[in-house]
Amino acid sequence: MLTRKSGMQLKIHFVTIEDLVPAGHLLRQIDKMLDFSFIYDEVQHLYSRNSGRPGIDPVIWVKYLLIGFL
Repeated sequence: MLTRKSGMQLKIHFVTIEDLVPAGHLLRQIDKMLDFSFIYDEVQHLYSRNSGRPGIDPVIWVKYLLIGFL
């Protein structure tokens, strides 16, 4: 629950990933140069479309690994 004392204001700040990564950052350059869509074809046999919850996007996983490596 949010409470407010007299004279005190509550502030909410929205931050996106776009705001956190500088314009000239290496990761932005890599994202422009590499097409990660080939990953979907490579891992298609590992994902089921008919049962269970949807898996985490495999391109996101590869990008996480790349960020960890860099």
